[in-house]
Amino acid sequence: MSIDWSLVANVASVVGTVGGLLFVWWQVRQIREVNAYGLLRDEVKRFNSPEMRACRARLARTLLSSRRDFDKITEDSDEVLGFFEDIGLLFRRRVVPVYFIWSMLSENIFYYWQLLHDYLTWMRQSTNNNTYYEDFDLVRNRLAVLERNRTGLEAVRSESDLRKFLEDEARLAPGSEPEKEIPKQTAEVPREDGVIRFACPSCRSSLSAPKACSGRVSKCRSCGRSVIVPGAP
Repeated sequence: MSIDWSLVANVASVVGTVGGLLFVWWQVRQIREVNAYGLLRDEVKRFNSPEMRACRARLARTLLSSRRDFDKITEDSDEVLGFFEDIGLLFRRRVVPVYFIWSMLSENIFYYWQLLHDYLTWMRQSTNNNTYYEDFDLVRNRLAVLERNRTGLEAVRSESDLRKFLEDEARLAPGSEPEKEIPKQTAEVPREDGVIRFACPSCRSSLSAPKACSGRVSKCRSCGRSVIVPGAP
């Protein structure tokens, strides 16, 4: 039986071409993910910029006063809601993977969406336009699914957690009352569901972790710094 070397050469050529294309595809995918990560890191920096922190503090004070004063919320929420709508648009257009957003911004998205849900409903009804901040809804709902799959927890915060979050946000503006020193290893009282609530020592963002993760290293989803999950008192 003779070997058709021309056929072998053709097959080898095809395999080499396919392999080369797969390698190029892998490189493009890696470059795309690196770029997406850098873009989202820039967005996180924007969210923590002095200007945005002042906007967040102003909105937090309004929400602490009343979550039903929709006219006042309209005046103070544009920059914050615009930011989350931008993040939702990046997700909708598949510019940034949902896991990146979950890792860096999900806590703030969950809190603000729940706090502003009634306002968003009112805005859409009063304008008869259901497209207002629809990308914010989209990314929040997708993150809630990922949160449940990854941690087993629902993306719903208690009223006490919401108030604590707003109080922390209200202190972000220059001239606010000085922040109290938070011991790195001291946790708040864990909830009955076995979740430890604590604050990031660097940016004061509210964080949570299963009680079983006590003593492990986690990452703050706002500032990206490593944080040790404190033990329950």
